[in-house]
Amino acid sequence: MKQIAVFGGSFDPPQVCHMLVVTYALSRGGYDEIRLVPVFEHPFAKPLAPFKQRVEMLKRSLAHLGPKVVVDPIESTLPAPSYTIDTVKAMLAREDDIRITWLCGADVYEERHLWKRWDELETLVNFSVYGREGTDSSYSSPDLPELPNISSTDVRERIASGQPVSHLVPRDALNLIRSERLYEP
Repeated sequence: MKQIAVFGGSFDPPQVCHMLVVTYALSRGGYDEIRLVPVFEHPFAKPLAPFKQRVEMLKRSLAHLGPKVVVDPIESTLPAPSYTIDTVKAMLAREDDIRITWLCGADVYEERHLWKRWDELETLVNFSVYGREGTDSSYSSPDLPELPNISSTDVRERIASGQPVSHLVPRDALNLIRSERLYEP
């Protein structure tokens, strides 16, 4: 079985904590591939930058990590909104020789009771839960590091108010944000 780590999210925009999760998963080994799966349409109806731009920001941010790290736009092929359970089932239908470990932050995992068909999802994937400074650490996998309290929401707000974000967003993603004038008022 091919071991796949899947990291789903809005990635609106990708920021340093996203990169830390991927880099840590890659450095630990054990995965044949790490896939980032951007949400096509958010299940909780959160407004998002255009999908194409979020995919491109991710590709630019991850290119230096090599061929084991890929952006999978699968949700753009599924009925919207695509829930995690739908995405996982589509991946398993597309490839029957994979075992999935879902990577997520403790803040996201804490809200799993809101996820569609959580009980079924839990039988299909393993979870690696990264702690986040300021969140309940009881949800975190004990062998994973705690991440700084940085969010894409904060990054968008900083961009909108003209504050610097070069320390929070990968350079190549930031170049796209600036050229496309994303998140500006």
